[in-house]
Amino acid sequence: MDIFLRPPSASWEPVPLPDVPGAAVWAWFRPPSVPYGIVFQIPPDTHTAHPDAFTIRRLLGALNIDCKSTRMCFACAEPFDSMQGMNPLLDRPVCPPAPGVPPTVAVHFTPPTQYSPAMAPVRTGPVVTGYSCPTRASGSSESLYHAIESDWHAIQLLESKNLSLRKQLNSMLTKLMGLNRDLTPEERNASDALDHRDWQEARRWIRDGAAMLSRVVRAHDIGVTSSAGNRNKFDDIIAFYVTPRRPLENLAALQHQFEVHRKTVQSLHTEMHNAMHGPGQEGEHKAHAVLSRIRVKVQAARGKR
Repeated sequence: MDIFLRPPSASWEPVPLPDVPGAAVWAWFRPPSVPYGIVFQIPPDTHTAHPDAFTIRRLLGALNIDCKSTRMCFACAEPFDSMQGMNPLLDRPVCPPAPGVPPTVAVHFTPPTQYSPAMAPVRTGPVVTGYSCPTRASGSSESLYHAIESDWHAIQLLESKNLSLRKQLNSMLTKLMGLNRDLTPEERNASDALDHRDWQEARRWIRDGAAMLSRVVRAHDIGVTSSAGNRNKFDDIIAFYVTPRRPLENLAALQHQFEVHRKTVQSLHTEMHNAMHGPGQEGEHKAHAVLSRIRVKVQAARGKR
């Protein structure tokens, strides 16, 4: 199937999986949110009956589509580059974002360099800036505009996830700051040399973890991907040039900048996720273990009085 020659769907269409008897999914071809792609939705009961049967490669195979033509995919609430069909995530079973929620997959394809006149989007009317924009984008330009929009969509998804992670990191940082304290006189008297050594070791982990969390939170708040960095510049380009399709010089170079920015945001997301499970979490566990042990000794000392 050539997705670019197929008209957009008017509603969800069933897609059977020949190699999975009784299994079928729903597909929406070229919806407004993914004009050069497909959105799949797997019924929850079907996914429950065949939890490992649905991969992006298998879904596309049911439509005789080669994964090499894919550009970017969104599955299990995570965007990723398909690497021209080489990404192993294409073979990972699709999971639902939450219990009872239908698993959804969005696949973006690399647009061809040339479009027929019937496929080229028509844009009319003045843009909000007061400038006139061309009534029709050229094929090569339109493919670059679409690539930019795909990257921007992925960036926005990652930003929402990073904002959620930032709140979790800040909460963990607050807990670590509260744990990084000296033992009380009563705790100190009830502790032995091993307890004191373990507590100092736990505090070292806490300090290392707090430093890592502070650095990552600072990178999120004022780093290159933030509003204090380059984020507003890309937002303005989308609003004033890409969406209204105003002509731009060096469009290919601009698309590369968006791609690099997406990868930078993805790297920050990975760093923030790793920070959640780094030395801070280990230090918190160690601190609670030592304090629990000391608490037992404190209670025993009180019972002897």
